[in-house]
Amino acid sequence: MKSFPITLVCITGCVFLSHAQQVEVPLPRSAPCKPWSKHTDPAWEGFYMAADPSVIKDGDTYRMYFTGFLPEPDRSLIAMATSNDAVHWDWATPVHAEAPVSIALDGRPGHWDQFLETVHVMKVDDEFWMYYTGYIPAPDRFVNPYEIGLATSPDGISWTRASDEPVYRLAESGPDNGAMTSPAVIRWSGMFYMIYLGWQIDGNGDFVDLRIRGATSPDGLTWTRRTQPVFGSPSDELPWLDAAVEPSLMRASDGMFYLFITADDYSSPTSPSNIAVLRSCHPFGPWEACPDPIVTMTEPWEDNEIIAPHVIEDEGKLRMWYHGLTFNDPDTGERFRIGYAETDFEAHPTRFDVNDDGRVDIDDLYDQHQHPVDIDGDGDITEADNAVLEAFLRRCEIRDMTAGQRKHP
Repeated sequence: MKSFPITLVCITGCVFLSHAQQVEVPLPRSAPCKPWSKHTDPAWEGFYMAADPSVIKDGDTYRMYFTGFLPEPDRSLIAMATSNDAVHWDWATPVHAEAPVSIALDGRPGHWDQFLETVHVMKVDDEFWMYYTGYIPAPDRFVNPYEIGLATSPDGISWTRASDEPVYRLAESGPDNGAMTSPAVIRWSGMFYMIYLGWQIDGNGDFVDLRIRGATSPDGLTWTRRTQPVFGSPSDELPWLDAAVEPSLMRASDGMFYLFITADDYSSPTSPSNIAVLRSCHPFGPWEACPDPIVTMTEPWEDNEIIAPHVIEDEGKLRMWYHGLTFNDPDTGERFRIGYAETDFEAHPTRFDVNDDGRVDIDDLYDQHQHPVDIDGDGDITEADNAVLEAFLRRCEIRDMTAGQRKHP
């Protein structure tokens, strides 16, 4: 379905980003656009390196999976730590016999996943699924040939690869023929949706482009590429966003999808990388963007960049872990550490989910006409409320404009 041009009054100063145009629309009053509360010290330092965190809550335990490091031979791998409060962490058990590292998944010398990085862990029914990137170093290329694999676990501790080969391979040509990093997967509406950072190179292995891209799968194993990027060219409305990298995606209890990105700002001398958030009613956009970054570089241990945010909704908060990089560590020089930030989050799903069925679709517009509610939050129920909902649905590219469309779980 094509997008429709609309003009709305922006209540909270957000910016709406689509493939064709940018227009202003209201975000909910609870949208996490204000600066987040960030801890001064790292939440976790690992052993030599702790980067690219992915956190899942398992009962009363928080499990963090991240890019770790082991020497002899030097290699990156997927390590894990645990916490009871999401802030203070320790190695999970068991711990490696020769170094203080808990290994969730190690690389395989001579295979496509000799080195491992950028992990995403999710729960699929009663099983833990881990999407990860692997590669064999290729020094003649601008970027190593990262591809995406899958491992599964019954308990989040012992992991088994789902296949000896990647479940999502590099394209032979096109926008992700160089590398695919930072996968994040959502299961929604009977499908798996993946976003990732796609790297394009030319015939000499030199850099051409990188964008946040997407793929879909009916089973989480067999993937189909999306032609258009999930997030395209940066917007003139966001002067601090010159490039969007290292994405993560979550669906909150308000039924909306939140895209967290590392936002590179080439002109900033104090915070050349930031963390920003966008929102949509679909995993692939179009996106509403907060007008400013939500986390910026402020501490010595993150004086080169902050990158790779991962966010979960938990106990009335949005909790974020990310990694900071410094080239000035007194002991090791270059050092990656994981930081923590949070903000209060009170979801208001009834803002657009009028019939309170956990999704935003054309059924809500029918329900709005039958049982009007104050959608725009101005204290009165008027035709303006219907207009806001209708415009929102149009911009969310609702494909089946009938009340009997396919239901989302």
